[in-house]
Amino acid sequence: MKTALRFLLVFMILLPTASVAADFSLFGVKMGMTKEEINNTWTKLESGEYVIENSALFNIQPEFDHRNRLYKVIFSAPVGDQYPGHLVTTALQKLVQDLWASDRTLSVGTRSGRGMVEITITSKKLLDDYVTHIKAQLSTLFKP
Repeated sequence: MKTALRFLLVFMILLPTASVAADFSLFGVKMGMTKEEINNTWTKLESGEYVIENSALFNIQPEFDHRNRLYKVIFSAPVGDQYPGHLVTTALQKLVQDLWASDRTLSVGTRSGRGMVEITITSKKLLDDYVTHIKAQLSTLFKP
């Protein structure tokens, strides 16, 4: 089975349970998990990126806040060559929107490039908490 088709099938299996914020999960990883918990779920490479066993996803880059909690994850999905690339790209973008865009606690972004679609999922609350923390740290810049 081609990689892109396998990826689409895995996403379709996830579709019924991914619309609720508490249910957001990407191969066992959820927003707010610590780096240690993610290291126990996914495999970390020397480059800092992660790989997920039995997944077609690549360039997996989790981002952590000041408390070492996952607040953002960026990953890529292959387009493959089984179908016309522009249609696979559109299908992947729509699938990601169907999976997570209705969740108001998440910010969801996609962009396409040659042979892949890059997906960014961000927890709005955890990002806001992180920005508030940074703002508090920077506030000393304006004190006399």
